[in-house]
Amino acid sequence: LLPTAYGIGGSDSMLIPMTLAMAWGLTSGTVLTLIWVPCAYALLEDWNRFLHKVPFLNFFATATKEQENEEVQENEQIESEAVVVQERLQ
Repeated sequence: LLPTAYGIGGSDSMLIPMTLAMAWGLTSGTVLTLIWVPCAYALLEDWNRFLHKVPFLNFFATATKEQENEEVQENEQIESEAVVVQERLQ
């Protein structure tokens, strides 16, 4: 695309703008996909980890799978203890 876009080997007034748009679109799409997206993901992971560490910002952090599993286990333990207490009362 680049030789056609920059008129190397001849120029066509209709093809040059189209090939320029295609070439720069492919370039920017590749850069965004291969560089920016992984960086943004890493930044969001670091931000989430930071929110978990600061006590008054912990409310805004998203839960991880491990934390969700711990909460489920705690709830199951509380329910089983409640059942044991109810059996003792009867």
